[in-house]
Amino acid sequence: MVQEITAASIAGQLGSVETCFILWPLILQTTRPIAPEDKALVGTVINETSHLPVGRLKDDWHPDFVGPKLAELYRYEIQIREDVKHLCERLQQQFATDMEKA
Repeated sequence: MVQEITAASIAGQLGSVETCFILWPLILQTTRPIAPEDKALVGTVINETSHLPVGRLKDDWHPDFVGPKLAELYRYEIQIREDVKHLCERLQQQFATDMEKA
């Protein structure tokens, strides 16, 4: 599942923030060692954006309020895009390596 999510993120099918929200429970549940800085990145993204309409949540927001929040989300996406892309590349490599060992 991590492979599919990270591939979709790298391909631009998922936003960086949405990727972090999806990956977070998987990172917490895996028995594989995840680098502390990778956990910190995902946790920081979630903390910084938990008040924003991420993914399908924007459909539940009132139209008068969603616009400015989407603009804020977009600005944040631009700031973190490369960091999350590199995170996804690391996770893909790690999970591929773990699959080869199995």
